[in-house]
Amino acid sequence: MGYDVGGIRSGGPQGGDIGPVGQSREVRSQDAKGIIRDGQEVEGLVLRSEGSMVQVRVSGRTLWAQSSVSLFPGQRFRAVWDASGEVPLLRLRQEDLELLSRFPLRDRPLAQALILRRLPADGESLWGLRQAWMAAGGAPEDLPAAVELFARGLPVSQESVKAMGWYMALTSQEAMNLWKRVRERLKNSPRGAGSLEEVFRDDPEALRFLRAHRWASTPVRWSTEEPLMAPAFWPAGEEGPMARVVFSETLRGGRRAYSVFFEVDGDNLGRTEGWVAFMNNLVGVDLRADSLKGVELMRHHLVELQEDLSSGGLRVSHVSASPRRPKGSGTPRPIDMEA
Repeated sequence: MGYDVGGIRSGGPQGGDIGPVGQSREVRSQDAKGIIRDGQEVEGLVLRSEGSMVQVRVSGRTLWAQSSVSLFPGQRFRAVWDASGEVPLLRLRQEDLELLSRFPLRDRPLAQALILRRLPADGESLWGLRQAWMAAGGAPEDLPAAVELFARGLPVSQESVKAMGWYMALTSQEAMNLWKRVRERLKNSPRGAGSLEEVFRDDPEALRFLRAHRWASTPVRWSTEEPLMAPAFWPAGEEGPMARVVFSETLRGGRRAYSVFFEVDGDNLGRTEGWVAFMNNLVGVDLRADSLKGVELMRHHLVELQEDLSSGGLRVSHVSASPRRPKGSGTPRPIDMEA
């Protein structure tokens, strides 16, 4: 039995509602047969969340499972696939459980929220997160949004956690529809119409979206070699697809470095992800795709991409395209300062 974020214990495969009406446990359990073995460590993307059930994309397949930890749509995760019960269960990895066991029971919900995102789970971080979360009311359902704001050094209040939690729960299509409303309003607004608050005064939902989007686009204060933070939604075209983007910053050798991770599902390339690292005016780019066709197409345009980056005054450390690597196969290539 695992701890859900907020300290609420999950019921495991035998507990509570299992998801939308009309979809049986048997159907969901059979979805993964022959695809994922019991006890396999998996990485994936959360597509939907309904109660304790999540729809996830793992190994190129869309599957349903129950989760012993709190996951939200758009979140990337690494977990163990437990198929020993009637319903597949996503649970914490053994090393994460061992780390979590070192904390007192009262601190475990906070520690797990940090561990799930690969953030420092030390005394200072726990104390800071607890203070921020309690200042916003300390509601268990607000902890995921509170840790996202805290990790970005943003104010944590009842208003901000509600708005951030709402943004995190948006589907890609809902985010695209909101982007269309924002674009249309800005296009039709007269020049010098004022601040965004004034332009969207009569559309509070769009204004809420823009505020939360700004927060989600704020760099995480720690290096995120595994992009498990809530992403910002950025449209990759007028009609999509929607890219999920995570920004982070850190100090390397006394120098401030920035990194951008993005992931997008396209018709031509399939699922594609990339890392862009910046330090001073030096940039490195690593692109990956699920399909070999996508990799070859990206490689065909690498020279063009490098020329575009160089023409903007940047020094290019490297530009690469490769198949998506399995979990644990290493992190993106660091910027070569000597180069």
